Amino acid sequence: MLWLAALAAVLTILLAVPVDVGFTARRRERLRTQVTLRWLWGRVRLPVPEGGAKGRKTRKPRKPKAHRPSSARRALAVMRSPGFPRRAAALLRGLTARVHVRRLELAVRLGLDDPADTGRLWGVIGPAAALAPVPRSANVAITPDFTAPVFHLDADAEARVVPLAVLAVAAAFLLSPATLRAAWAGARA
Repeated sequence: MLWLAALAAVLTILLAVPVDVGFTARRRERLRTQVTLRWLWGRVRLPVPEGGAKGRKTRKPRKPKAHRPSSARRALAVMRSPGFPRRAAALLRGLTARVHVRRLELAVRLGLDDPADTGRLWGVIGPAAALAPVPRSANVAITPDFTAPVFHLDADAEARVVPLAVLAVAAAFLLSPATLRAAWAGARA
């Protein structure tokens, strides 16, 4: 029994060590991303392979069951469950509070075929980008291009996460009565 307590203590200590996540994305003709995880203050580095069509296995399509309810109906039943939307919002707030963005640099150049469509799109994106909550260390620049259809992206970000804090927020969400009621309502739908 003592070894079980020692194992739990070691696991808790390891989960309390922060994880640094580095993210880079570039898009000109094709999107290229790179994610790097650093743990134990940079002693352990794990590059996350870029996702793509290579290596993915194709699955056979499943045959639909005769009386299978739609996923939209399930989602609606979950969202109508008393207290669940408030609990989901608390989860989102809790997770964003646990992720500490250390550096964020974002440069986007955006244009559509028709300059009028670019203007309409900019009328939505411009104010939303100005009102978005970004950290003080962030450098965000979104510029419209009225001359040609273009989407160029340069993004560099670095964040620090403590896995134990994220697990605590997730466990509080999953074990809350509102979430359990919502899961039951989704299963019954």
